Amino acid sequence: MPIVSSEALIDAHAQRDGGRYVIERHTDDMGAVVQIGPYHAPAGFDIAARLAARAAQISDEMAEAEARALADDGV
Repeated sequence: MPIVSSEALIDAHAQRDGGRYVIERHTDDMGAVVQIGPYHAPAGFDIAARLAARAAQISDEMAEAEARALADDGV
C-alpha cells in the first residue's frame, strides 16, 4: 500500500519566529489518509523535503505491516 499522493497544508500566518504550522496528509493507493501534525516548521525549514521523506517512511512502514500480516496468516 504505497503512498500515492502527499500534500502539506501550511498556515498562512507566520509565527513571531517566522515559522509556520504545517499539517501533512498522505494518501495511500486504497484512499486511506495518514495525517501528521499540526507541527511547527521553523523559518527556512524544507517542508517539501520533509513531506517526501515522510511519504517514503510511511510507505515502508505500511509494506512491513502488510508483510507481517501475510506472515501471520501463513501465506
